[in-house]
Order: sequence, then C-alpha cells, then structure tokens
Amino acid sequence: MELNGQPIKTPGKRTLVLPGCALAEAIAREWETQGDTVELYVLLLTRLANSAADYVANQRELVVNEVVE
Repeated sequence: MELNGQPIKTPGKRTLVLPGCALAEAIAREWETQGDTVELYVLLLTRLANSAADYVANQRELVVNEVVE
C-alpha cells in the first residue's frame, strides 16, 4: 500500500502489505473520512491491519495454534 508514492509504514516500522484490493480500498475510505485532525479511534481497519503486521507476523505459529485450539 502506498501514499503519495511512498510505502505506508506501520507503527512498528514495517511496510504495510495487505492481502487484497478490497481491504486496501476500505482502509483508503477510512482515511478519506479524516479531517484536519486524525482521529485514530475511527480507523478500525487500519489499526487491525497494523496489529496483524506488527504483532501477528512475529508470532505467526503461536497465533495459528491459539486460533486452532
């Protein structure tokens, strides 16, 4: 995902890579609703994608095992 030609970074400094266009478009719509002040509590999909990239990616096997159980 890019913004102004630059890769979007997560809070953990990872490049945000999304699994499909539908999610990317939904996240873009979240950001389009923002005004002069960014209201992070409204960016639910953005927060979910960032969390997955920053936390789940580092512990993928653990998370998969917990979900399976």
